[in-house]
Amino acid sequence: MITVAFIDPLISPEAISSGLKAHGMKSVGVYQTQHIQNPELQDRIKQDIFDEVVYIESDDSTESILKKLKDKGVNFLFNGYDTSCALTDALAKQLHPEFANPLESSNSRFNKNFAQAQLIQAGIPVPRHAEILTEELSPKLEAELAHWHFPVILKPSDSYASAGYIECENIEQVKKGLKSRLSSIRGHEIRSYIIQEKLIGQEYAIDTFSLKGQHQLVHLRKYEKEYFTGVPISRRTDSIAPTHPDCQRIFQYMQTVLDAIELKNGFCHTELFVTANGIFAIDINPRLPGSRNSSCLLAKDSWGYSHMDVLCNALLEKSMPAKKFQPGSVLYLQNLSPRIIGDIQTQKISHLPSFKKCIPNVDKAQMMSLPNKLTDTVAFVVLCHSELNQIAEDSQFIFDLEKKLELF
Repeated sequence: MITVAFIDPLISPEAISSGLKAHGMKSVGVYQTQHIQNPELQDRIKQDIFDEVVYIESDDSTESILKKLKDKGVNFLFNGYDTSCALTDALAKQLHPEFANPLESSNSRFNKNFAQAQLIQAGIPVPRHAEILTEELSPKLEAELAHWHFPVILKPSDSYASAGYIECENIEQVKKGLKSRLSSIRGHEIRSYIIQEKLIGQEYAIDTFSLKGQHQLVHLRKYEKEYFTGVPISRRTDSIAPTHPDCQRIFQYMQTVLDAIELKNGFCHTELFVTANGIFAIDINPRLPGSRNSSCLLAKDSWGYSHMDVLCNALLEKSMPAKKFQPGSVLYLQNLSPRIIGDIQTQKISHLPSFKKCIPNVDKAQMMSLPNKLTDTVAFVVLCHSELNQIAEDSQFIFDLEKKLELF
């Protein structure tokens, strides 16, 4: 039996476990104890769904970790969390070098500044940007900003899910934003911020899987966002047909990005913009997509196969079946009035023709204000149907209930 391990499988762990099981493979969840002990990550720790679990202590040597993995019979090792890619690369290099990403470029697969530098070196256009290391705007950068196009975006160099995102209309707002910058996100220290010009165009999320430098397109979807408390919050993502002209164009671009950051093995979830001036990657994440597994479910329902189907077929050297397309969406349900969140009334929407699943994202009885980051979403609703009009009709019905505060 093939045994596949993921280092810190904190994003869509259900997809990993069930996907490997469906292909007769053994799953191993490898957790750093620092994450298990982090209160902000407790809702993402799902040790019981894996066939085997390995724990990594802070003082474990590489040799002792490798012994633990070998004792479990691990054949393949992949990354499961943004900040864990350097550890994954170091272990994979020792465990099976032919399926490892270069350790020297690990930072470029997570840190936004390092990633942008790699793209520039490869001749890939990037948005105008700069790194900021302190709470103060340097005189040199302030002078440069006078020639930038506003609004601009301030965000941590190594964050995700819009945490720490600030949109600024002028230099004074940039200075104010730096004063309120985050020092850490979920226990991970924020060492610098990146400032970049805001892009105008259509935002997409593309998921890929790579093995020994061969890249495969797993899924493509586009975002629709609204502004709450000055921050863009996802309201829905819509699956894009694999035959759509943008699909192959974006995938071709994404292959150049993956080559530039040397992501040769594993999943990558990337957010990018298609603008009048070209395609620009803005967030590169060396892992599965999140949203509580809803993105993985949408891919399966809409394109006919899951992310883990792609991984398992690649490991087994099997060809993927032809893509089958049905329109599909994920709705991001938000709290539109400060209140305590009650039970999600799934029975009010489960009868809809396109309804597939409703996935809670917050605990019952949690006090919530208006959303100010992506992780404030109350629940994700997966819809899929052969008729696009049916999805539109069902979406409107669900959003109307959300607006009336009748869903939770």
